[in-house]
Amino acid sequence: MTIQDQAHDKIYAKIEAIKQEIKADQYDIKHGLCTRFVPMELHKSVLQYKKKEKKIYEYILKLIKNA
Repeated sequence: MTIQDQAHDKIYAKIEAIKQEIKADQYDIKHGLCTRFVPMELHKSVLQYKKKEKKIYEYILKLIKNA
């Protein structure tokens, strides 16, 4: 297994983990299951950050595939 394959697998796993986190956060926000001590705006802000992070990792994955 080459270093490129290892990098691909690692980034792909990170993307899948972030997808699950996003799905869980969206569910929590939709159903009001968020921590009540943290403002809803902060929960939504974190969700937006995770979506941006996912896009960055997807871009990195594309670069690895094309290398």
